Amino acid sequence: GRSVAEQERLKESLAGIFFSLDGEREAIFLRSTKAGFLDRIAVYDLIETAADAIGIQSDTIRFTGPGYLGVMGDRESRETLEGVTPVTFLISAIFAWLLLQNLRTAGIALFASGIAAGLPVAVIYFSGNGMTHLLVVVPSLAQLLALSNAVHLIQYYKGAIESGDTHPALTALKNGFRPTVAACVTTGIGFLALQSRSLPAVRSFSFYGTISVIG
Repeated sequence: GRSVAEQERLKESLAGIFFSLDGEREAIFLRSTKAGFLDRIAVYDLIETAADAIGIQSDTIRFTGPGYLGVMGDRESRETLEGVTPVTFLISAIFAWLLLQNLRTAGIALFASGIAAGLPVAVIYFSGNGMTHLLVVVPSLAQLLALSNAVHLIQYYKGAIESGDTHPALTALKNGFRPTVAACVTTGIGFLALQSRSLPAVRSFSFYGTISVIG
């Protein structure tokens, strides 16, 4: 190891870079592994826990860099997802009831839209990615589109019953297939067009958005 004098000279040479000139502050550069990058929030939580364990207060630590900006985005996305999802569901439930005027059919429409909202979340998770500040809106978009399509199909079904059709379900599918598929495809094309962008986050939003509305 280096002598005390060598350590002091090294510290002086790094003053103003890794250490403040008054010796009260210091900087540490960290590089995470791929696994750490995918779970950035846990990495920074671990750093703060380790700092607390050796007597460094977490509120005295100042993080910076792309990794930390990603963590802030991830935390904001998680909070947004937790806050937006209940509100979206409540609004969807109100509109489903107002449009269908029937608890059973409104429940069917909400159930279908809930599955549609869960699809992009599952695809994002099992593809090894996490929710970002852009991807967080994809489940809500998928839910609202699915709810709209479900309401249309149910209205076609109710109309077929009122007209005395002996096969109302088949009639509803026949009449509603093209407009609902057209709505999904055109929305998917809009998402897919974002693949021309250079930002990876936007292309990721485009990819998962397309899957969520067409799938």
